[in-house]
Amino acid sequence: MKGALILYKNLLDEIKIRIRQGQLRANLSANSEMLSTYWDIGRIIHHRQ
Repeated sequence: MKGALILYKNLLDEIKIRIRQGQLRANLSANSEMLSTYWDIGRIIHHRQ
């Protein structure tokens, strides 16, 4: 029984790690996209001045 609980805990730990990694990748992608958008907006404003 104790072995099953350890396996279950290990499974939950692995799932939590994968969720955190996915959240981090999503945040990095969103930040990169926003940075690119701001640079593009700056370029548009610069060319129209």
